Amino acid sequence: MQFDSNLEEGVKDQWKVSTIMRNVIPLLLFLTFLELGAGYVLEGLKETFVENPSLLVLVPPLKDLAGNFGSVLSSRVSTRLHLGLKSGRDKMFSGKAISDSLGTLMLVVAMSFLLSIMTYFFGQFGGSSLPFLQILKVTMLTSLILGVFVILISVSIVFLSFRRSIEPDDVAIPVVTNFADIVGVIVFALVVAVVV
Repeated sequence: MQFDSNLEEGVKDQWKVSTIMRNVIPLLLFLTFLELGAGYVLEGLKETFVENPSLLVLVPPLKDLAGNFGSVLSSRVSTRLHLGLKSGRDKMFSGKAISDSLGTLMLVVAMSFLLSIMTYFFGQFGGSSLPFLQILKVTMLTSLILGVFVILISVSIVFLSFRRSIEPDDVAIPVVTNFADIVGVIVFALVVAVVV
């Protein structure tokens, strides 16, 4: 199979360490500063966490849940683009991207329900008085809002980086996981303020 030499050089250039570092380092520095803001939001919830330790248990798994599903989704979309099953000029949300997004949302709902059950039982051992329905509401609302956000970010970042000839796998996963952390804390704080 013969490849166009310019295309082959472009692909080789994307895999150079210097190219990867040039694409990722400024992005990671920017996202690190945004992560500091998420820490300040959590600091503002300190009194709520002391009153309801169950809520404190929810923060890491909710952020990780969104980041993990976003990473999987961005990898799937990126793989389709690399295999030529989808073109960079196609609509971002069409065909398999929609079915993958819906599948991701269904997984988010299922995992959120399990997370709510586990959090409630851990809370009972830790002396938390938060009822199961409140934990379920906080978990489901946060997960669904965050899930939709992560889906939009994942697919958008993959398509935008692919169109700009930047390797999507180098950019999408760091962006998605960091934004899931940042937005996850903000969404969690808003949902807790409304529900609890």
